[in-house]
Amino acid sequence: MEANEHQVNAAERAIQTVKNHLIAGLCTVHKLFPMQLWCKLLHQCEITLNLLRASRRNPKLSAYAILEGEFNFNKTPLAPPGSKALVYKDTKLPTSFAPYAKDAWYIGPAMQHYCCYKF
Repeated sequence: MEANEHQVNAAERAIQTVKNHLIAGLCTVHKLFPMQLWCKLLHQCEITLNLLRASRRNPKLSAYAILEGEFNFNKTPLAPPGSKALVYKDTKLPTSFAPYAKDAWYIGPAMQHYCCYKF
């Protein structure tokens, strides 16, 4: 194996695939997304990568299906990482022109809740 020949080792190839997938996800975030929050996007990166990858045990199933079970897109919808959003803010004393939402960033699905996101 030559000095800079990293394609031979399967683990190094897998690491490169994860890095490329993470960088592609980071390239799609909103232009004002605070980059110090990039680590919050890792969970969705892992989910989407395993959904795209075929399992080595059963190539007809995704890696996610082998590890976690079938992914239900209706129960757990996914959105583009780092999307800008407005989140409802419950106010105790509403005024007539008070905002009922605040700015937030989508960082991933809330896996334990039905049709919910994490912001």
